[in-house]
Amino acid sequence: MRRVVALALVGALVWAFVGLVGMLDLSADGETETPQATTAGATPSATPTVDPDAAAAAAERRAAARALRIVERAEKRDELVEPTGPCADGEVVVTPQVPDAHAGADITVELELTTEESAACTFEVDPDDVFVTIKDDTSTIWSSQHCPATMPTATTVPRRTTPDTVSFTWNGKESMTGCAVDTDWVFPGVYQITAVARGSVTPVETLFALGKPEQTEPAEPEETDEDSESTEDAESSEDAAAREDEARDGSTSDEQTAEPETEEEAAERREARREALREARRQQREDQREDQRAERDAG
Repeated sequence: MRRVVALALVGALVWAFVGLVGMLDLSADGETETPQATTAGATPSATPTVDPDAAAAAAERRAAARALRIVERAEKRDELVEPTGPCADGEVVVTPQVPDAHAGADITVELELTTEESAACTFEVDPDDVFVTIKDDTSTIWSSQHCPATMPTATTVPRRTTPDTVSFTWNGKESMTGCAVDTDWVFPGVYQITAVARGSVTPVETLFALGKPEQTEPAEPEETDEDSESTEDAESSEDAAAREDEARDGSTSDEQTAEPETEEEAAERREARREALREARRQQREDQREDQRAERDAG
């Protein structure tokens, strides 16, 4: 009896083990394909559309706001601080600028005055307090100490963030002691200009280009009474010379044994003679003007 019961238990355990293995196989097979759950009635989401007019309006609003901020910052930056008194020694920085320069003519030099630390102060610009020099590669070719009358005299308000500007005119020539007027013109090229205020230890140097002389139409000289008389005399001389040529042509035509001069050749010869007389008259007028300029310079 006990043996029968033991065999029955063994059989039950075998069948239980086989059933467990089968369940494990079914679970593994079910994991290979798992259906995705979907919600009933759901539709795919659509890409949102953008209204071009609305986008353009928004861009304009952003640009206007940005421009307003820039203007407000500029206005705040440009608010000029009132000076509290004269500038201290060594406080003023002078920066020279030559914006446009051509050889053979007057040249404008600009001086921008700022401060090292002070928000604003007053500074008297005059030949004894601001010094300017112009140099080439090797030496100084112009100095405000040679020509102090060239320098401006003015009351300025240099500021740390906003410069005050004065200017003067350089004649474009080299300078020497006494500021002689008969010095040489400075040739086109690149030059260095330096400016410094009295008491400052930081002179400022900048470079500028001196261009070739500008091409301008020569002005028609005014005709004086002497020029009119010279013109009338020259024209009378031209007429007399023409009549003399014509008379000579008539008197010698019969005497010539060679081929006679044609009318065209005679006209060309008379025109050449008139041109020579006109050139002599122009030279005479130019010599008179040179004599007048020399007299003015001497006086």
